[in-house]
Amino acid sequence: MKYFNYIEYMKRTTKLYHCTSHHCLMEILKTKYFLPSYCLESGEYLTNGINFAYAMVCFADLLHSELKDHLDDFGKEAFICMSKKWAIDNGVASVMYISPKSIISASIIKHIKDLYSTSDSNKFKDNIFGYFMAFFKQHEGYFWQNKLSQWSPNKKTFFTEREWRYVPLVKDREAFYLDEADFMNKKIRQEKQKELIDKGYALSFDWQNIETIGVKGIRKWLRTVCMCKKLFHISFENAISKVKLISFI
Repeated sequence: MKYFNYIEYMKRTTKLYHCTSHHCLMEILKTKYFLPSYCLESGEYLTNGINFAYAMVCFADLLHSELKDHLDDFGKEAFICMSKKWAIDNGVASVMYISPKSIISASIIKHIKDLYSTSDSNKFKDNIFGYFMAFFKQHEGYFWQNKLSQWSPNKKTFFTEREWRYVPLVKDREAFYLDEADFMNKKIRQEKQKELIDKGYALSFDWQNIETIGVKGIRKWLRTVCMCKKLFHISFENAISKVKLISFI
């Protein structure tokens, strides 16, 4: 029987994990901000099956004991753990998980049908409901694998991730949302993402906002420590107090 670890739970409530590759981690540290990127999500929990992509930065409210499985599931080798206070102050919010037969799912389907019944393609983007959709996620389902450009072969229970998201509050109709066809068009996707970045929708941070950084491999760990020391103008001791070598990957 697995017992609930209250002490570990209380520690978890103060931090959020962003799991990534080591290359992307280094870019995040160099720029001192997270860039919103488009994430394609399955509309399987909606009977009309519409898939959609929102520009976002994703975090997970994990116990440390859950971190290994989360990294393995998504093929990641590094993480940066941020203060939850920083996240809340910067508009990061938790998602709502929905099952297919719930009344919420039925309401979503009705609104989507109403919005897509018009020839105006911007109606969905301009409607506040579009922002609500960015914070809905199916309780269980398939996820898009960017490297393989295909859906995962097996379903995953998303609820255990306790995901939080930063979705930029856009002005002047920048595309915070893409339909599946535009997402699959690499040129369109990159142009829209650059538009978001150029207009300042990145999520910035500083050293004091970071709780922990984790990397795989002693060489990558040392590179990360040295980079943090240089970029954040801190001592070597300060850098190694937060940059940790992940031994369980």
